[in-house]
Amino acid sequence: MAYTNYKSEHPNQVHQLLVSPSRHLWIKKNGQIDYQKKLFGINKTDLLSNKEKLFLRYVIRDHNSKTLYCEYCRFARPLDLIEFLHRAWMPKIGTERPQVFCGMPEFLMIPENIESETLEAALAGVGVKALKPPSGFASGMRVFRELDDFEREFSFWNREKHPPTSGNLEFSILEFIHEYNTTRPIDHRKLSPWEILQEHFKRCPPLFPPLIEKFSGKTLPALPPSHELYEMPVSIQAWLISEHLRKNGDELTYPGLLSELAEAEVRPVYEEWDDFTPYEKFQSEEDKRALAGFKYRFKSAMVRALKYDPTCMMALSYFGSFLKDEGEYADAERYLRNAIEIGRQKVISDNDYHPHYIINNRPYLRALWALSDLLLLQRRLAEAEVFIRELRRLDKDDLYESSKLQRRATLTQ
Repeated sequence: MAYTNYKSEHPNQVHQLLVSPSRHLWIKKNGQIDYQKKLFGINKTDLLSNKEKLFLRYVIRDHNSKTLYCEYCRFARPLDLIEFLHRAWMPKIGTERPQVFCGMPEFLMIPENIESETLEAALAGVGVKALKPPSGFASGMRVFRELDDFEREFSFWNREKHPPTSGNLEFSILEFIHEYNTTRPIDHRKLSPWEILQEHFKRCPPLFPPLIEKFSGKTLPALPPSHELYEMPVSIQAWLISEHLRKNGDELTYPGLLSELAEAEVRPVYEEWDDFTPYEKFQSEEDKRALAGFKYRFKSAMVRALKYDPTCMMALSYFGSFLKDEGEYADAERYLRNAIEIGRQKVISDNDYHPHYIINNRPYLRALWALSDLLLLQRRLAEAEVFIRELRRLDKDDLYESSKLQRRATLTQ
């Protein structure tokens, strides 16, 4: 592997691989994580004598778009480097915060301290060429400054509700990476790293590695019992499950990742919606501010979701329902009609159960109710009747009060 000068022309051309100990975080005897402002020494003797207390950071970064992916682990239990690369290049779904970074590069830059024949052989098997960085700066190591900032914020943010434990570190780093990749403008066009990546993926969809058994030559571990699986880091849980699904023929796709990213934006604000409904009835300044803040977060989340996946039925349905309640009828109708059109193609029927009990049907049912209500409010009875009939046919036990909609339609005539 020779030293090479490089210039990347597009995303997923050159990736930079880095492994480094955290120089601020350490694990106390009670299992909680503490932060030390002064940098730890990183000589070999200090690392080995404190290996049970320290963390390793595995980072891969796309040179062109600046998107990155990262995992933390105990220094005493390092990650398998080939498995880490496989997780990084696969669509990362099945977690509360899916990641946009995915796809194999043409070249992987590997520092001298982690290069190995085994790694180079695995890369050669999938057509990825190994490069040696011409300098430490060129390796991308400045990204560790960003991780140092993350570690400081993680250690001091809301310690009572979110104590700094290894479990919370796993979720927090996924959230940090997502925001780093999707919200920070980096080029003269004010695009985020994700928007640069997405522009390229529209022309050249990402290439994913083969099953880990073919990629590394190692046997895919069996899925452990649930209680053991959920003790693993969340990124490894999701990867193991997705690899077993792939092995059984359920291939992961880039559109599937976009759908997961969209739904991950919708769920948190949708779950807040009922909590903020009572605020409509109160008039204190504090309530007004809280409600205004929620409405802003809700709209922003729905816009982000539909940027990921314009056909996300969950976002279309709930955004349409929200805008109807806000009196923005034209936009509400457009979103609700789109949700219903998509829902008709995806509805899952089971004659033994109400469709509501199949979770993926709920946005469709909600959109039918909201559009019927909107059209009745506008006295567009003929149009409303079409959607009321469609809802009544599905709403076997009147869970969505479709009978009330029918009575309203009759009384309005």
